[in-house]
Amino acid sequence: MFVGHLALALAGKRAAPDASLGWHMAAVTALDLVWPVFVLTGVERVSIVPGATAFNPLVFDHYPWSHSLVMAAGWGIVLAGLARAFGISRRTALVL
Repeated sequence: MFVGHLALALAGKRAAPDASLGWHMAAVTALDLVWPVFVLTGVERVSIVPGATAFNPLVFDHYPWSHSLVMAAGWGIVLAGLARAFGISRRTALVL
């Protein structure tokens, strides 16, 4: 699953080479890094059900703040604004 995320970061680096690869990696993994914080603070919920899937026992019950389409767009806008604050060009911030 994460290989697809990282592949998108590498494609983004090719499209906007003036930003470091770190910015591109942050853009594709930010939601997955914010999600555990939300689970630990009780904002989002996950259940552990052994045998739920072949890969892991996690059943995602409620995670609208990190992975909903609207919030993903919102987090993208936040990341683009942060990139602009650090001197990244407008075009590259849009790619991020």
